[in-house]
Amino acid sequence: MTFVELWNASIEEDFEFNYMAMEAVFSKSLPQEVKDEYDVGELLVDFEGTCVRKWRFDWIEGVRKLLKAHHPELFQEMLPYYNHSLISYYCYHDEQENLRELVEDFLIDPVEHTNFFFAIMWKLLFYQHNDLVKEIVERAYPDISESDSLLPDSSLRLTLLKFLMEQEKIYENYLSTGKFEWEPFNSIMKDYGLDISSSYNRLFEKGIEHGWEKLADDMPKGQNNVKTKGLTMLELPFNLYMKEKGFSFSLSGTMWQYVGQYWRKEGKGNNFQSFVRLEPKKFKEFLREQSGLLIDFRFFTVMILWGSSYVYDFFFKAQLIDEAEYAQSRTVIQGLKKELIAENLADLWEYNFINTWPKADMSSEEERKEEVEIFRKYYGADKEEVSQKHQQGFFIDPNFSFDDFLAPEPSVESTFKPKPRQKLVTTVRRDRPKIGRNERITVKYLDGRIIENIKYKKVEADIESGECEIMEGDG
Repeated sequence: MTFVELWNASIEEDFEFNYMAMEAVFSKSLPQEVKDEYDVGELLVDFEGTCVRKWRFDWIEGVRKLLKAHHPELFQEMLPYYNHSLISYYCYHDEQENLRELVEDFLIDPVEHTNFFFAIMWKLLFYQHNDLVKEIVERAYPDISESDSLLPDSSLRLTLLKFLMEQEKIYENYLSTGKFEWEPFNSIMKDYGLDISSSYNRLFEKGIEHGWEKLADDMPKGQNNVKTKGLTMLELPFNLYMKEKGFSFSLSGTMWQYVGQYWRKEGKGNNFQSFVRLEPKKFKEFLREQSGLLIDFRFFTVMILWGSSYVYDFFFKAQLIDEAEYAQSRTVIQGLKKELIAENLADLWEYNFINTWPKADMSSEEERKEEVEIFRKYYGADKEEVSQKHQQGFFIDPNFSFDDFLAPEPSVESTFKPKPRQKLVTTVRRDRPKIGRNERITVKYLDGRIIENIKYKKVEADIESGECEIMEGDG
């Protein structure tokens, strides 16, 4: 089969991609006139999307290898799509060698696809692939820090992770030798743009020796003091608490920093307990804001929400909040967890890192068992079928019964069938589609968000699922 034959077939209404056809086309070089006249990348993105819907990640891997061997430019162009999908799949199945190979692809040029690069790094961190994350930070930092095309906060993210990694080494060395070795730490962090003062080192030593159990008497009073001093002084004790549970400083420190963004934005009151109080609507909106616009960062929101369970467990055990405040926090957090699960059933497998974490104290054994069962049940689910049974979105429908999602599936064949694949291209050439996949449009989501000037292909799945609609005057 030639590329032109595959392209022509792909615009037919009943066309379905298959690996053999893709292998026949991409196992050899493409004629230059094909590259000039056709949007080869569009077809490759369509294929990847079809594979994800069909759960054929082996097909994605096969075509990725063909592109790497025979089409290096297309391989780089498709890197964000193919490797990003495979990272989620290999993380779920804990396939270490495959993960390493995908990371190597991104490390060739971490600046080119920075947002996807960071998404992959965070996912690996949340699954606690700590050695891989360490390698990513150390190898990517020079290129990212020296790039003129990126904002400074890009390199700062790597610096903060390296800081947490080196902190953990200081602590582990102290546990084994009884000594704090600051010279290597200070030298390494200077290479990452941080000049560590001796006063900071002394505070760290004091924090290690003090422990985390009783901190209430040390907390400053007054809203500004709590916001500036209180939150800073609690990060190390929280990391120590989480280390006892089996978390790296890098992961627990990331949880603390991002949950802390909510307090810094919404925290009020002159004492610590009132300052960190969770207001349900505001916390929900904060979580939604972290879920991404052009790139799907819902996994990050999941980390923050489930991570907040450990944060408020820590507050209660360290006697920083009383039992009534802890109960109120638990109600908010557990309620939002259930809401998020109900609205993201077909995507839960991508957030399975939470089931690799130890159970938070505020979650009962029964609640944990229910969560694990729902994640297991919907692995491999058809997104379109799920969305027809249950409203899918992101914190849009709080009126649901959690029990509905534990009910056994009917034994008869489901009456809900996936919609036919919608064809947007009406001609072989790419210059006159009804709505081209690269055409820029404005869409409005069910939650009221409006995204302007975005390529159709970026929101195609959301349009088809009904999560958003093209605003009048576009398309």
